[in-house]
Amino acid sequence: MNGILERAYGLWGKLHEESELLAMQAGHLRDSGEVQAKIVYAQAAKKEEEAIRSVPPSITGQVREFYEMMVVSAAALYFKAGKLEESRRIVREFGQIFQFDYPKSKLEEVIDALATRNGLM
Repeated sequence: MNGILERAYGLWGKLHEESELLAMQAGHLRDSGEVQAKIVYAQAAKKEEEAIRSVPPSITGQVREFYEMMVVSAAALYFKAGKLEESRRIVREFGQIFQFDYPKSKLEEVIDALATRNGLM
């Protein structure tokens, strides 16, 4: 946050930071109003999706692992927004290319939540 990722990575870093801020706002809103929180979670998910689409495909190493966690974040944020089909779309579109175990396990948690919530993927 504080523009650190934007300075380091440009557009996708900026979009990720914006998504993080929106997700925090949505978390605070959950206590006072689920509908408003879902709206803000959806906004955060869209920013995160924009961020993952802005990452160059040639990334490797720790940046690659960070990217994979951003994919998990987008799917989870859409889930929290109640946009299950959007969450499934992110999983289908980006979930097959994971190289790191930790993000892969977190994506499995989202997949399990989707399966539990509204039928199988």
